[in-house]
Parts: sequence; C-alpha cells; structure tokens
Amino acid sequence: MGEAQVAKELRRRQGCGGVPVALRFHMRALPVPSITIKNIPANLHRRLRERAESSGRSLNREIIACLLEAAGAERVDARTLLAQVRPLRRLVRGQVSDAEVSAAKREGRR
Repeated sequence: MGEAQVAKELRRRQGCGGVPVALRFHMRALPVPSITIKNIPANLHRRLRERAESSGRSLNREIIACLLEAAGAERVDARTLLAQVRPLRRLVRGQVSDAEVSAAKREGRR
C-alpha cells in the first residue's frame, strides 16, 4: 500500500470506536482477545449490518464500536439522580406545555 493510500485509510478510520489511529495500529501488532457471539437474532444482525454499511465500517468494527459505546456509558445511581431531581420538580407546579419547554431550551442556549 502506497503512502497516499495509507494516509487516506488513516483519515477514513479516524474515529472508529473512539480509539486514536496510532493506538489502533499499535494494537494490531499485539494479540487481542476475541469473542464469538452465537444465535444472533436475524433482525439484530440486519440492523448491525446496515449500521456498519452506513458508517463505512466492517460488521466486526461496528460491533466493537457498539460495545465500546455501551461499556463506556456511565452508570447512574438512581437514588442520587432522584435526590437531584426532587428539588427541581418542586419548582414546577402542574404541567409544562411544549411551548414553555421550547422557550426554556432557547433561553438556555443563549
């Protein structure tokens, strides 16, 4: 592969699963663990394949990106979240209209 092709491939892969390009190439030289997933429902397989095609990734890279996203998600402690939300809920009496929500969003973006 020529220098121009390597540069093009690096640009294409930038952001695959959020792993920096240099690290991804370094990781290729190291042995990495593998997982075999069996009995995937057909509709899930189809959706993953469609996501992979739309993002320009292989099915394997798409699955890795999905797993990184899922595993990287921060766990939320329900009790802590409720303790933060309850005082805010007391400030809002009754129902809030769509127009009020939209106005609050616009105000918050200024």
